[in-house]
Amino acid sequence: MNELKLKKLVNATAYFAIILLAIALIFGYIAQNNTGLFASIANIFTTVANALAYILVAISAFFYVKTKRNLLYMVSYIVSVVLIVIFVILPLF
Repeated sequence: MNELKLKKLVNATAYFAIILLAIALIFGYIAQNNTGLFASIANIFTTVANALAYILVAISAFFYVKTKRNLLYMVSYIVSVVLIVIFVILPLF
């Protein structure tokens, strides 16, 4: 996948993440400390939007790391992404 297509994909994913966060905020406002259906839906949308946000940050950071010639940047990036996947993304599922 070339960089232009990847950039369009990242931008579209960011758009959908913002939409999901807005929907989560609306449902959260309607639920207001309620444990009913709206609170559950708001929680699901928030979780998905947060996962998308982490993925977008990882992709953006990759393009920064790719411009660096130092191996330390790539190693620290890989370690950070693995830790995010283990402690944040995997517990969502």
